[in-house]
Amino acid sequence: MSFFITSRMAAQNDAGAFCEVVQRQLYDWLGEEEPLSTPATRYEQMLLALHRAAQSAVGGSCSWWTAWTRTAA
Repeated sequence: MSFFITSRMAAQNDAGAFCEVVQRQLYDWLGEEEPLSTPATRYEQMLLALHRAAQSAVGGSCSWWTAWTRTAA
């Protein structure tokens, strides 16, 4: 996944733009259609897609996600 920040594109240099672009790349990598999202749900959807991509990459086990979700609750 990649995301480049440039001063020439002011609308593409914040956390919302990062989540949108990385989420799009994750769903493409997963071979799934990207769900509709709003600025309020985009971060969570990106994290869920990242979790599923990590699980897929390591064969179904993703211990960092389990640890993170326990501390975030």
